[in-house]
Amino acid sequence: MKNFKLNIENSQFLKKMNYIIIASGMATIILGVSNFNAKSDCTIEENHAHLYTNDEGFIRYINDEHLKLNGFKYQDTYIKLTEEENDLYTFLKKKKLISIEDNLDLILAIQESNQDYLEYEYTYKKRVTRSTGKSSYRTWRTRTDWTPNPDNVENEIAGRWKDLSFTGNTRLVHYVYQTYNVIINDKGKYELIDGPVVDDIRECLEEYPYIKEKFYTTIYLDPKTINYEESSIKRQLVNS
Repeated sequence: MKNFKLNIENSQFLKKMNYIIIASGMATIILGVSNFNAKSDCTIEENHAHLYTNDEGFIRYINDEHLKLNGFKYQDTYIKLTEEENDLYTFLKKKKLISIEDNLDLILAIQESNQDYLEYEYTYKKRVTRSTGKSSYRTWRTRTDWTPNPDNVENEIAGRWKDLSFTGNTRLVHYVYQTYNVIINDKGKYELIDGPVVDDIRECLEEYPYIKEKFYTTIYLDPKTINYEESSIKRQLVNS
């Protein structure tokens, strides 16, 4: 009976400890969520948008009071908005759009750093494992890939390989940029319009004044077909 009583007391003690641990964990979660959704103490009553900045240097004006929003941090600086502008900025926030004009210097600096470069095609054989039913075996499989550094391919494909060979094919990796515009459609609602994919963000700045945070990508071109005297591609080739 004595041991039974001790077991009961231990069981009740463990239950209490579990309750404490669970309650503590819930408090931590609630506190974390509260901090994550923390708002500023802004007391401005009229329509306005606060300046938000991110670690990359982009800025946005957002009609919001949260201290952190989609990677951007709240600042006290603000601009006043009319009722119509407030609706527009609500849409811009929803679509995570960034004004090109507000960030033009940074965007142009990114463009300048995005230099086109050549990639070289190569093949090699890599050791792989194949399965047939319940058994497996090791064999060699031919693979094809591209590299901007032909002298460093052996390090890029570190592992068991053989028969490295360059095919002689090259491709130009070229940066392009996506822009957007916002219009009011025939239903009276704001609508996002994709702009053209361009070599230079300034080509359609007036008609498509917005970007998203990830506003560029790369495409592959045949360097033999490019006339650099007539093309809008003005950057210097690396490794040419």
